[in-house]
Amino acid sequence: MKKLFNISLTILFVSLFLGMSFVKGDYAVLVGTVNTYDVNDSAWDFVSGPNSSSGTGFQFEGQKFAVGTQVSVTVDAAAVDQIDYTVDVGIKSDTSTTSSFVFLELGLMLFYPILLSSVLPDTWNQTEIDLGTNLMEIFFVDPTQANDFFYDFTNTTFVSSEISDLEWTFTEIGGTFEIDNNIAVFDWTLNAQNKNATANTNFSGTYSFIFAYDETTGEVMGHKIDLDYSGTTKGSLLDLDFLQEIEMFDYDLPYEIISPEPNTTETFSSVIVGFEWLITIPALALMGSLSAILKRESIKMLDLCEKDSHKF
Repeated sequence: MKKLFNISLTILFVSLFLGMSFVKGDYAVLVGTVNTYDVNDSAWDFVSGPNSSSGTGFQFEGQKFAVGTQVSVTVDAAAVDQIDYTVDVGIKSDTSTTSSFVFLELGLMLFYPILLSSVLPDTWNQTEIDLGTNLMEIFFVDPTQANDFFYDFTNTTFVSSEISDLEWTFTEIGGTFEIDNNIAVFDWTLNAQNKNATANTNFSGTYSFIFAYDETTGEVMGHKIDLDYSGTTKGSLLDLDFLQEIEMFDYDLPYEIISPEPNTTETFSSVIVGFEWLITIPALALMGSLSAILKRESIKMLDLCEKDSHKF
């Protein structure tokens, strides 16, 4: 089976996930709360070999919606450790429950360009891709767990020591995390290059991910994904240009990217294991959200986490 980019699941993701799984929740949201989100941007322009797709809008529950469509999130049940909620877009709806798996999704989103470039060329589905990118359906995070999670990824030493790949060179990687008036904002940059003459691959670009939430309630205020990678992989053209911005009504994400200090160019080279199952994920899911994947794979991933926990 084809192997994804190398990130130590045991140390980087599983240790973080297991460490947060049993922390008491810290939500402070009332039943009946309705939050409205504006989809300000959602556009893609993808080329993979002979295939291409471009457009604006987003997909939710198998239906395409235009930029500007509002998303409504209603709290159906609430406790300090769990929120049940319904997401409504037009006539489509979906119910969900908070869990620590949201941090697995967020962790994967930090390395989105590498995941997408690893999977998209082999899983192109023209019909699905033309429908548009999915929403990243993360509307609540446990604030205590989220603070710890994002603080870890602002530690350049931690990130550099735990990320490794013999093919990818990271020219700028890291995050900033700030809290102002109870709104926490995490800003992540991943600029990298995959250059392998033997494999006829030369692929590089820039990626930024901004995520904001209310640290007193756990309500997500918005996110922005900005990806621009291009080049060749295994001799075939691959061009990925993707922008999505979603904000809670009457909230504005910071528009000035707060990039970390550029690292000295490094190629990391430690041993990596796990996540091979992601190779079977349809490209469309990776273009917008891993939420549906994590729902289907939650039992499988929990088993994997439990097995890896015995290695500590």
